[in-house]
Amino acid sequence: MSKKRFAGAVLVLGIFVGAGYFVLSRSGLMPVQVAQVRTSTNHVVSADDLIIAKGLFEKNNIEMGALAITQVVKDDLGTTHVWGDQFYNGLVLFTGKIGYHFDKSGRHNFTSGERVGDIRISTDPSISMTMAAKIARKKIMSEYRFAAELGIFDISAGTSGLKPNYMLVWKIKPDAIDYPYIIIDARSGSIIRYDDGIRY
Repeated sequence: MSKKRFAGAVLVLGIFVGAGYFVLSRSGLMPVQVAQVRTSTNHVVSADDLIIAKGLFEKNNIEMGALAITQVVKDDLGTTHVWGDQFYNGLVLFTGKIGYHFDKSGRHNFTSGERVGDIRISTDPSISMTMAAKIARKKIMSEYRFAAELGIFDISAGTSGLKPNYMLVWKIKPDAIDYPYIIIDARSGSIIRYDDGIRY
Protein backbone atom coordinates (compact mmCIF):
# COMPACT_ATOMS: atom_id res chain seq x y z
CA MET A 1 0.00 0.00 0.00
CA SER A 2 1.33 3.45 -0.94
CA LYS A 3 1.96 6.09 1.71
CA LYS A 4 -0.85 8.23 0.27
CA ARG A 5 -3.39 5.39 0.46
CA PHE A 6 -2.23 4.48 3.96
CA ALA A 7 -2.64 8.07 5.13
CA GLY A 8 -6.12 8.19 3.58
CA ALA A 9 -7.12 4.96 5.33
CA VAL A 10 -5.90 6.33 8.68
CA LEU A 11 -7.89 9.53 8.13
CA VAL A 12 -11.08 7.62 7.34
CA LEU A 13 -10.58 5.37 10.38
CA GLY A 14 -10.08 8.43 12.57
CA ILE A 15 -13.32 9.95 11.30
CA PHE A 16 -15.25 6.76 12.05
CA VAL A 17 -13.72 6.46 15.53
CA GLY A 18 -14.48 10.11 16.30
CA ALA A 19 -18.05 9.77 15.06
CA GLY A 20 -18.52 6.61 17.11
CA TYR A 21 -17.19 8.35 20.21
CA PHE A 22 -19.58 11.26 19.66
CA VAL A 23 -22.59 8.96 19.21
CA LEU A 24 -21.72 6.84 22.25
CA SER A 25 -21.14 9.94 24.35
CA ARG A 26 -24.47 11.51 23.47
CA SER A 27 -26.34 8.22 23.84
CA GLY A 28 -25.00 7.70 27.37
CA LEU A 29 -23.31 4.41 26.40
CA MET A 30 -19.78 5.73 26.81
CA PRO A 31 -18.42 4.78 30.26
CA VAL A 32 -18.28 7.82 32.51
CA GLN A 33 -15.04 8.60 34.33
CA VAL A 34 -15.70 9.61 37.93
CA ALA A 35 -13.91 9.45 41.27
CA GLN A 36 -15.25 10.22 44.74
CA VAL A 37 -13.51 13.03 46.63
CA ARG A 38 -13.36 14.15 50.27
CA THR A 39 -14.20 10.96 52.05
CA SER A 40 -12.86 12.22 55.40
CA THR A 41 -13.49 15.11 57.78
CA ASN A 42 -9.83 16.10 58.16
CA HIS A 43 -8.75 19.70 58.70
CA VAL A 44 -7.16 21.29 55.64
CA VAL A 45 -4.97 23.94 57.30
CA SER A 46 -1.38 23.82 58.46
CA ALA A 47 -0.49 22.39 61.87
CA ASP A 48 0.34 25.88 63.14
CA ASP A 49 -3.01 27.31 61.99
CA LEU A 50 -4.84 24.39 63.58
CA ILE A 51 -3.11 25.06 66.91
CA ILE A 52 -4.23 28.72 66.70
CA ALA A 53 -7.83 27.72 65.90
CA LYS A 54 -8.01 25.15 68.68
CA GLY A 55 -6.53 27.62 71.16
CA LEU A 56 -9.12 30.28 70.30
CA PHE A 57 -11.95 27.77 70.52
CA GLU A 58 -10.80 26.50 73.92
CA LYS A 59 -10.33 30.02 75.27
CA ASN A 60 -13.91 30.90 74.34
CA ASN A 61 -15.48 27.55 75.29
CA ILE A 62 -16.49 26.82 71.69
CA GLU A 63 -16.78 23.13 70.83
CA MET A 64 -15.07 22.12 67.61
CA GLY A 65 -17.14 18.95 67.26
CA ALA A 66 -17.68 17.82 63.66
CA LEU A 67 -15.99 20.88 62.21
CA ALA A 68 -13.13 20.74 59.71
CA ILE A 69 -11.05 23.92 59.79
CA THR A 70 -10.46 25.19 56.25
CA GLN A 71 -8.92 28.64 56.76
CA VAL A 72 -7.30 30.73 59.51
CA VAL A 73 -6.58 34.37 58.62
CA LYS A 74 -5.50 37.37 60.69
CA ASP A 75 -6.35 40.76 59.17
CA ASP A 76 -4.63 44.16 59.52
CA LEU A 77 -6.70 44.98 62.64
CA GLY A 78 -5.50 41.86 64.41
CA THR A 79 -8.84 40.07 64.07
CA THR A 80 -8.49 36.33 63.48
CA HIS A 81 -11.04 34.69 61.20
CA VAL A 82 -11.45 30.92 61.50
CA TRP A 83 -13.52 29.23 58.80
CA GLY A 84 -14.69 25.65 58.72
CA ASP A 85 -16.93 23.10 57.04
CA GLN A 86 -19.57 21.29 59.04
CA PHE A 87 -20.23 17.57 58.76
CA TYR A 88 -23.12 15.27 59.56
CA ASN A 89 -22.46 11.53 59.88
CA GLY A 90 -19.19 12.07 58.04
CA LEU A 91 -20.76 13.98 55.12
CA VAL A 92 -20.05 17.63 54.39
CA LEU A 93 -22.81 20.23 54.58
CA PHE A 94 -22.42 22.09 51.30
CA THR A 95 -24.49 24.97 52.70
CA GLY A 96 -22.95 24.78 56.18
CA LYS A 97 -19.75 26.83 55.99
CA ILE A 98 -19.24 28.73 59.24
CA GLY A 99 -16.82 31.42 60.40
CA TYR A 100 -15.72 32.45 63.89
CA HIS A 101 -14.18 35.88 64.38
CA PHE A 102 -11.89 36.76 67.30
CA ASP A 103 -10.48 40.18 68.24
CA LYS A 104 -6.76 40.77 68.80
CA SER A 105 -7.09 39.72 72.44
CA GLY A 106 -8.55 36.38 71.33
CA ARG A 107 -12.09 37.13 72.46
CA HIS A 108 -14.89 35.79 70.28
CA ASN A 109 -16.70 38.70 68.62
CA PHE A 110 -19.25 37.11 66.30
CA THR A 111 -20.05 34.11 64.13
CA SER A 112 -20.88 34.00 60.44
CA GLY A 113 -23.42 31.25 59.81
CA GLU A 114 -25.08 28.85 62.21
CA ARG A 115 -24.01 25.59 63.76
CA VAL A 116 -26.15 22.71 62.50
CA GLY A 117 -27.43 20.06 64.90
CA ASP A 118 -29.08 16.70 64.25
CA ILE A 119 -30.45 16.80 60.71
CA ARG A 120 -32.21 13.43 60.97
CA ILE A 121 -31.98 12.28 57.36
CA SER A 122 -30.65 9.05 55.92
CA THR A 123 -27.16 9.25 54.46
CA ASP A 124 -27.57 6.23 52.18
CA PRO A 125 -27.97 7.34 48.53
CA SER A 126 -30.40 5.65 46.14
CA ILE A 127 -28.54 7.08 43.14
CA SER A 128 -25.01 5.76 42.65
CA MET A 129 -22.01 7.99 42.06
CA THR A 130 -21.74 6.72 38.48
CA MET A 131 -25.40 7.39 37.75
CA ALA A 132 -25.09 10.91 39.17
CA ALA A 133 -22.05 11.52 36.95
CA LYS A 134 -24.00 10.35 33.90
CA ILE A 135 -26.79 12.81 34.75
CA ALA A 136 -24.19 15.56 35.07
CA ARG A 137 -22.53 14.61 31.78
CA LYS A 138 -25.86 14.83 29.97
CA LYS A 139 -26.50 18.29 31.45
CA ILE A 140 -23.02 19.65 30.77
CA MET A 141 -22.74 17.89 27.39
CA SER A 142 -19.02 17.30 27.70
CA GLU A 143 -16.70 14.37 28.36
CA TYR A 144 -14.97 15.52 31.53
CA ARG A 145 -13.38 13.26 34.09
CA PHE A 146 -15.70 13.99 36.99
CA ALA A 147 -15.23 14.36 40.73
CA ALA A 148 -18.18 13.33 42.90
CA GLU A 149 -18.85 14.30 46.49
CA LEU A 150 -21.71 12.98 48.60
CA GLY A 151 -23.04 15.50 51.10
CA ILE A 152 -25.95 17.41 52.62
CA PHE A 153 -27.60 20.41 50.96
CA ASP A 154 -30.16 22.83 52.40
CA ILE A 155 -32.43 23.82 49.53
CA SER A 156 -33.81 26.69 51.65
CA ALA A 157 -30.37 28.25 52.18
CA GLY A 158 -30.24 31.90 51.19
CA THR A 159 -34.01 32.34 51.49
CA SER A 160 -35.16 34.29 54.54
CA GLY A 161 -38.10 33.08 56.58
CA LEU A 162 -37.85 29.43 55.56
CA LYS A 163 -36.87 26.55 57.80
CA PRO A 164 -33.88 24.45 56.71
CA ASN A 165 -34.80 21.69 54.27
CA TYR A 166 -31.90 19.26 54.09
CA MET A 167 -31.39 16.75 51.31
CA LEU A 168 -28.80 14.10 50.60
CA VAL A 169 -27.11 15.08 47.33
CA TRP A 170 -24.26 14.38 44.99
CA LYS A 171 -22.11 17.34 43.96
CA ILE A 172 -20.60 16.59 40.56
CA LYS A 173 -17.98 18.72 38.84
CA PRO A 174 -15.11 18.29 36.41
CA ASP A 175 -11.99 16.99 38.13
CA ALA A 176 -9.39 19.66 39.03
CA ILE A 177 -11.66 22.67 38.31
CA ASP A 178 -14.51 24.23 40.31
CA TYR A 179 -17.05 24.92 37.56
CA PRO A 180 -19.45 23.94 36.24
CA TYR A 181 -20.90 21.95 39.11
CA ILE A 182 -24.24 20.23 39.54
CA ILE A 183 -26.11 19.35 42.74
CA ILE A 184 -28.14 16.17 42.21
CA ASP A 185 -30.74 14.68 44.56
CA ALA A 186 -29.17 11.41 45.75
CA ARG A 187 -32.65 9.89 46.10
CA SER A 188 -34.43 10.78 42.88
CA GLY A 189 -31.63 11.85 40.56
CA SER A 190 -33.25 15.23 39.88
CA ILE A 191 -31.01 18.26 39.39
CA ILE A 192 -31.26 20.64 42.35
CA ARG A 193 -28.78 23.25 41.18
CA TYR A 194 -26.53 23.94 38.20
CA ASP A 195 -23.80 26.57 38.37
CA ASP A 196 -21.62 27.29 35.35
CA GLY A 197 -19.49 29.78 37.28
CA ILE A 198 -20.46 32.72 35.09
CA ARG A 199 -21.26 35.87 37.08
CA TYR A 200 -22.90 38.94 35.56
